[in-house]
Amino acid sequence: SVSGNTGSTEANARIAQLLADKLSQTDHFAINVTYVEALDPLAGIPTAEECMANIQALQDETKIAFEPGKGTLDASADPIIDELAKQLEACPDLRIEIQGHTDSQGRESMNLALSQNHQQFPAYYDELLGQFYFTDAAAPAPTPTPDTALQADFATARGLDTVFAYEAFLEKYEGEEALEVAIAARRLENLRLSTPAPTRTPDPVAAPKPDPVPSKEIMRQSQARLNALGCSAGVADGVAGPRTRRAFVNYLTASGSWLSLGDLGSQDALDELTAARPPVCVDTTRQAAVTPETTPQPSPAAPPSLAGTWAFTAKCPLFITSNGTTTYRALGGGRYAVTTRDNLGNSANGTVTETGGNTLSVRLTWQNGDADNHSARLSADRLTITSTNYVGCTATARKQ
Repeated sequence: SVSGNTGSTEANARIAQLLADKLSQTDHFAINVTYVEALDPLAGIPTAEECMANIQALQDETKIAFEPGKGTLDASADPIIDELAKQLEACPDLRIEIQGHTDSQGRESMNLALSQNHQQFPAYYDELLGQFYFTDAAAPAPTPTPDTALQADFATARGLDTVFAYEAFLEKYEGEEALEVAIAARRLENLRLSTPAPTRTPDPVAAPKPDPVPSKEIMRQSQARLNALGCSAGVADGVAGPRTRRAFVNYLTASGSWLSLGDLGSQDALDELTAARPPVCVDTTRQAAVTPETTPQPSPAAPPSLAGTWAFTAKCPLFITSNGTTTYRALGGGRYAVTTRDNLGNSANGTVTETGGNTLSVRLTWQNGDADNHSARLSADRLTITSTNYVGCTATARKQ
């Protein structure tokens, strides 16, 4: 039984899925988890209307004034600007325009000059950094760019929000006098100060493999697992006799495994047998007593397993390229537990399931907690996998 309070509306479903994956079909469980809005970090984010109402309330209390006869802000405006900044920090997606105007005092020609000065003294709020920025009165204001490729690339860099993404964006638009470039530079500086940049390591070198388990010991352990699964392999003596082979064929038929008889005695087959939950086979004891000791023929349609190590190269937005390895471990029934790592320091764990028609269902969780669920394509020779993940990275993997 699982009980408690949560700030996630998806907690019950995720707990149920986790327990279903870990427990057998005969196990029972109860979930009594209550959603509490006060624990939900997203529930407290104000709407755009609430944000504008809070900003308007501040403006109703205090005005932001310029020094008399000048184009510079009066010092009395500092407190309200700080308060506005706090309000806008809680509204990261809100975009506003700030304008300055003259009053009716003074000569018309002087007011016109001040209006021009105010227009050349714009202020903008950086929702990424949570700060106001004012350009120097003598310097030209950053020219807003139209809806172009620069803005699209900036949106991509902001979505990734990594040092590498901002570095690639700034390298591509070096020398551009655009507001997005200024914001990206400041965000990159903050990221470098708060989090050390990941070290670009060379291609991963495979660790020395441990001494392999003797083949006879693998066969003995396989026979023991076949007996535990009800497949009646006989004495676990490490010899692949007719009874052992018949027991393995019974397992393949009952479980729907992608293995073949030729995999008997391999580490992949032992891993799958170890992960399987008993019982799998029907009672073959009586059948063995009346069936001649003939060697079963392997199923010609059984494709090779995906278990093993795959090397991949991924191309991501903003010209970011990474490479690494993914390890597949057979779970039975066309399902695999996978672990993936790349040379940029990213890692993920999850499962891959063969869904038919050379299509794979990929479910990963990255080290930062992001869920990455997508489909992949398996080549006809089962040696190449291509996919596009949730952030737009296109990867090609080859079995080693």
